[in-house]
Parts: sequence; structure tokens; C-alpha cells
Amino acid sequence: MRWQKLQIGGQLAGRAALGAGISFAIARALNLDSPIFALIASVIVTDRDPAETRKLAIRRVISTAIGAACGVVLAQVLGQSSWEAAIAIFVAMMLSIAVTQLGDPKLAAYLAALIIINYGDNPFHYAFYRFVETVIGIVVAWAISLVPKLLDIEEEDENKDQDEKKA
Repeated sequence: MRWQKLQIGGQLAGRAALGAGISFAIARALNLDSPIFALIASVIVTDRDPAETRKLAIRRVISTAIGAACGVVLAQVLGQSSWEAAIAIFVAMMLSIAVTQLGDPKLAAYLAALIIINYGDNPFHYAFYRFVETVIGIVVAWAISLVPKLLDIEEEDENKDQDEKKA
């Protein structure tokens, strides 16, 4: 059982690492401000089940747009303190949940908070580049999820294993 979990985890780690490297290389080749955010987004959105990565891709892009928009709008009225970042996180997550039905509100929150905390003189410019970098990461993770698994390993149902031990 441990070997099986290690194999499943290895496939996840491999997809996440490959996606991160490709995302970073693309963002760097495009001379984007902070290519590290493409790398981070790719790792964050890579799911254990490639089908889940594919299923949530569009919702995650929408959540990213919501986070960018919330960050820009809220940067006009909020400062850059931790409490104001917390407010931006809450607002962005609630809007994302309302629109995408749990597509990935964490992406909206992460982007809104980044904008609130780091925007400098021009929140729109900062938000635009973080949005583009994050979308690159999402698209690359989605593309990698289309590649068939190297090994078709099914996760055993832990409840089934416990029931068998009791019998």
C-alpha cells in the first residue's frame, strides 16, 4: 500500500515539476515581470487526478480574473496591511465561490492578496502581469494533464481496506 501511494505521489510530483519548469521557462521567455508566479500557479493547480486538473482549468482562470479584479478595485480603497490583505482574500474567495462554485477560490485569494500587498504605484499593471503569469501556470498544468499517466495506478479505497481487516 505504501509503495502504491509513493507511485501515485511520484506521478503527481512529476507532473507538477514538469509543469512548473515549463511555466517558468515560458514566462521567462516572454520577459514577464515575475516568472516565479507562473511556476507557483502550475504547482498549485496540478491535482492528483489529471481529470480534475482538466475539469477545473476554466474555473481556475475565472477565479484568477476575479482575484485580479478584486485586487485592483480594493487597492483603490485599502492599504497594504495584513488586515487589508485578509479583507481582500475574503472578498475574492466569496466572489469566486459565487461565480465558479468552488472552482478554486484560493487562486482568487492569492492573487488579490498579492496585489494588495505588493502593487506599488500601479495596481492595474501589477495585477495584469500576475494574471498573465498565473494563467500560464494553469494552462501548462492543464496541457500536462492531457498526457496519459505513465502507470495506471488506482488508489485503493482506505475504507475497503479497513473493512477487510475487520472481517
